[in-house]
Amino acid sequence: MVSYDNEVDILIDFVKKLSPRRTLEVGANFGRELSAISHLTKIHGIDKNIELTKGNKNISCAYGEEIPYKNDYFNLVYSDGCLSHNEVPEPILDEMIRVSKNHILLIEWIGSKTGTGYTNCKEGISWIHDYEFLVSGKEIKILFNRKIPCRADLFHVLLLQKDKTKTRIVERVEVVREKESRFSIKLGKYKLEIK
Repeated sequence: MVSYDNEVDILIDFVKKLSPRRTLEVGANFGRELSAISHLTKIHGIDKNIELTKGNKNISCAYGEEIPYKNDYFNLVYSDGCLSHNEVPEPILDEMIRVSKNHILLIEWIGSKTGTGYTNCKEGISWIHDYEFLVSGKEIKILFNRKIPCRADLFHVLLLQKDKTKTRIVERVEVVREKESRFSIKLGKYKLEIK
């Protein structure tokens, strides 16, 4: 098994192999990873913490649930630990897929020698998610799927590729409670009433 000194080395390795023209980091923090790959690709980043984005022209203040770029804009969209700091990461992952034209790279913390589930760390709480399950049913295929050790931690690294041939079965569903025991579900132009 390949071992890396840190997550940045994993990122550099993938960026060199993929040679993306434009790259977005979701959860860029102060830009450590972006700086490490700036000589390999045109870099952009977003982070929800406005204090971290001040003074960095390559990082915008934005939430991962609402990435302010058009569909298929980036060749590579990646996260280094962002999803593990979110209890419900699906909306962020969906946005990452939306703005990626080609690849999505997840480098996510999944544990250390001390625990499973969630843990308190110096940056706050981290959640351990089933990333294979989270990406199932989406318009992507998994190209790389490994658990890679870095120092005393373990990271789940997934390289995903957009795959428009897969049928997307997940749509926004609106459930409206009309009366005490009656519901209607709107899915696109269809409406289903349940009594």
